[in-house]
Amino acid sequence: MEASVNPTDTKRANTPRLMAADGLRALCVLIIALYHFWQQSWLELSFNIGARTFTLLPLLRTGYIFVDIMLMLSGFLLYLPYARAKLDGLPRPSTKEFFAKRAARILPGYLLGVFVPLLFFAIPGGEYHGARDIASDLAPYLTFTQTWFQKTYQHSRLNAVLWTVGVEAQAYVLFPLAAKAFDRRPVASYTIMTAIGWAYRLTIWRTIPDLTLWVNQLPSFADVYANGMLAALLFARWRSKRSTVLEHTLCTLGSCAAMFCIWRIVCLQSSLSWDRVGLHIGQAALRFPLTALGAVWLITTERAFAGFRFMFGNKLWRWMSGVSYAFYIWHQWLAVKLRADWRFPPYQAVENPQFVSEQPWQTLYMITCFVVSLNAAAIVTYLWEQPIANLLRRNRHAR
Repeated sequence: MEASVNPTDTKRANTPRLMAADGLRALCVLIIALYHFWQQSWLELSFNIGARTFTLLPLLRTGYIFVDIMLMLSGFLLYLPYARAKLDGLPRPSTKEFFAKRAARILPGYLLGVFVPLLFFAIPGGEYHGARDIASDLAPYLTFTQTWFQKTYQHSRLNAVLWTVGVEAQAYVLFPLAAKAFDRRPVASYTIMTAIGWAYRLTIWRTIPDLTLWVNQLPSFADVYANGMLAALLFARWRSKRSTVLEHTLCTLGSCAAMFCIWRIVCLQSSLSWDRVGLHIGQAALRFPLTALGAVWLITTERAFAGFRFMFGNKLWRWMSGVSYAFYIWHQWLAVKLRADWRFPPYQAVENPQFVSEQPWQTLYMITCFVVSLNAAAIVTYLWEQPIANLLRRNRHAR
């Protein structure tokens, strides 16, 4: 049976790709990777301009906060088809189709990221004590609830970064309802979602001494997704207006201002990150303004001058964006294996060469982490994720 084509889907499929979204996703993933590689190497990146020395240490120490911007971007991209359909007078995206597309997008890479560490490393390495111990780790991963349990969130023996995908999958369950509410009453929906995020974070801040298990639960990101959805609605309305030189100028300046403000938040979070309590309080307090600024950067950069926009939307950034999901899943796990288990590149210290600032190992290790992670991401993306996603898409269209 030939697959039928919905004219609405065709019109949506022909929507131009957002260059700024590619750049933002790639930048966030690379900064998060820098943070995780720095955790293993302790290499402080700095450079000289004239007589002044500039350091990237604040960015290295706080790269984890860019997960928040990634989730904001997810809210933006998930809601954008709904916003465009509403403004164009088209049918809303099908909920069934929404879940089918999300499953095809995240499950192949996610399941590979769970079962490769489990079957080829954790079990053969003797990290489990019987089938019950394995099930207690595996069940939360397969139900996307690993953030609910201290064992799988803080002491994962599988793949620690997958907690983010767990939060995303939980958000997917509620997203069609949130999108429907946003379609009907955007201001009220945005206000309620923002209030949920702030109320949750204030509550845990005042009542729980250690926020480690609590600061990254789904309710804490309600206003993050709201910022992304509001940005999508504003962008969808804005796109129909004709661009002017003045608009391009203001948007370019707005993008630069947003980047500067994000850097100031990075520096502030860095100053709060010397202990676990301060780190989590900073996350809770800065999550909303950080993602609001990320949303401002996204929509202003997309409407900025073409040359400025090209810096974040060229072929290199587009390629990095395309492999970013696999890169994100594997980069930290590979970095830990390279240093602790495989001792590659080789180092002279008995263990933990980062503690003695061993060079040239620190530099070689950082380079190796990027090279190995990028190659692994390309292999997984093109030989595993995309073929399976294409097969599922063809089967879905055939049905």
